[in-house]
Amino acid sequence: MLNININYPYPVIREYTDDYQSTEFIGELKVFLEPDGYTVHTNFEINNKGIQILLSKRILTYALEVQCVSTWFRKLYPIHENRVIRLDPQMIHERVELIPCIVAATSIEGFANEDFAEEYQDMKFDLNAGDIIGIGQKRTFDALYQNDIIKNGSSIVDVGGNDKLKEIQCDFSQSTIKLTLPADQYENYRSCGYNQSKYKMLNAILIVPALVEAIGIIAADALLGEITPKMAQAVASCTAQKVLLPVNTCMFHVVGVSDNRLSDNIDEAISYILQNK
Repeated sequence: MLNININYPYPVIREYTDDYQSTEFIGELKVFLEPDGYTVHTNFEINNKGIQILLSKRILTYALEVQCVSTWFRKLYPIHENRVIRLDPQMIHERVELIPCIVAATSIEGFANEDFAEEYQDMKFDLNAGDIIGIGQKRTFDALYQNDIIKNGSSIVDVGGNDKLKEIQCDFSQSTIKLTLPADQYENYRSCGYNQSKYKMLNAILIVPALVEAIGIIAADALLGEITPKMAQAVASCTAQKVLLPVNTCMFHVVGVSDNRLSDNIDEAISYILQNK
């Protein structure tokens, strides 16, 4: 495991140390939630010419260490032309740590650098393949999946993007509710997906209204008149099983049921659907 606080027997580029005089290693990371898991987009830069030459010759390489405490997963990903790392969803869950670094790709005899701190000037070091040359700033994110919100099954709401749309569209004609966002909104949705607090907020803004609309589709003139009598009749006469929630709105009041929160009722309905699909 990489640790910026331990002592190395040779100079290492990192924050809060003076092994180098002016060298800065910047590891920019962006995490995206994709349909098949998480991807990490990397952009690493260093202002040290000697290090840059060794990187171009593949003597050194940029890399990213990924560690997940809850799954005991730890792996070092070398980064060359492909700067996008795809993380196996089976390997990470909840808190994930990302640490940019520079490592020796091969053994190096007599490693030296003009930007060494004064006490290391005129000194040379023999390095082994895998030795750490630089450590960037650690980044963490929470790897959350649909099963963290809806237990024991897949989601009944699929969220996607379309660059031709200017407003959100809902499609109830398929086996799942298809929620399609304009391209820019979908990118914002994906970029926020790895943040636990934002993930819950996004569900409240997007997923819950879609579920409520799907439920209200059997009531004529519901949802401020959006559901016509023919639409309600078509849905109600369908032979498929229909699961209803007691939503006391649009002049409807359901008696004989407990006064639960809408979110609790939705959770119960989803669990029932997934167990009986």
